Amino acid sequence: LLADPSGYIFTWLLGYSGGLGSIAGVLIADYWVVRKRSLRLEDLYLTDGMYRFSGGWHLAGALATVAGCGAAWGGLVIPAMRPLYDYAWFVGFFIAGISYVAMMRSASVVAIAEAEESAEEVA
Repeated sequence: LLADPSGYIFTWLLGYSGGLGSIAGVLIADYWVVRKRSLRLEDLYLTDGMYRFSGGWHLAGALATVAGCGAAWGGLVIPAMRPLYDYAWFVGFFIAGISYVAMMRSASVVAIAEAEESAEEVA
């Protein structure tokens, strides 16, 4: 990395940005699209709050992040996908964000969210 500045910039930083873009895509899609800028602040700090997922892992978020990273880093392995790697942050961001929203809008997730909302109205 230190011997060749172009290797540092066009290999390390681009690869790193693909991972960060994927994480940002999930975070931004969750807050702005899925939850519509509405959070229960107290539940963020509760171990049994609404943001507690199976084993501490949110499967949809993890899968969307992996999908974004895979698309962004595909150009390292597959030469035809090199243009995607050149724009790794943007590719990771959009692939992860779109796939996360798609998974969260599946029928089972919508049913769970509606059940939580109706429980809030009763309380």
